[in-house]
Amino acid sequence: EAARDRAAEWLLEQGRSEPAVIRYGDTFTEILAVAAEQGAPFLVCGSRLLSKVERLIALSTSSELAARSAVPVLVVPP
Repeated sequence: EAARDRAAEWLLEQGRSEPAVIRYGDTFTEILAVAAEQGAPFLVCGSRLLSKVERLIALSTSSELAARSAVPVLVVPP
């Protein structure tokens, strides 16, 4: 409930009125499920500009989404 309230408040601060979608579970599975349910033409994901060493240790969200997604993934640098 708190997460939904914070997300709704943030959307209002951004001047947005669409409902917040709050899901629990595996991040990638849930993002891709919502994209499919909403008929998203593409996904947008930020990039942390990980180094090669960091990629060995940390998961790259944008790379993982691009590998799993049926729709294009736009990666936006910081």
